Amino acid sequence: MAQSDSKSTVVHCLENFDWEEVTDVQQCSGNWFDEVRRELNVESDDATELTKQKFNSNKNRKDTLSTWLHEAAIIMERQIDIISNFKNTISAQKTELIEDKT
Repeated sequence: MAQSDSKSTVVHCLENFDWEEVTDVQQCSGNWFDEVRRELNVESDDATELTKQKFNSNKNRKDTLSTWLHEAAIIMERQIDIISNFKNTISAQKTELIEDKT
């Protein structure tokens, strides 16, 4: 790849990176954890306190658990997209830096 091509790739990656999406996913993740912790009576911010036994308590109906699972899947899918964008941007920057050294 020519040096100008890698620079244009970096610029393209940076211009198309959606910081609002990152912030929104972060907020959605936090809201999801807050709701689940509240419903399961978990006061700690430590996710390891959200045990299988807590999720399996009698008060948690199938529809509640299904909703949580669905919401978690959507958040995870959005996180995967963000991580992919991070990787592409870092890869393009790495290529540019290596080309600058040669």
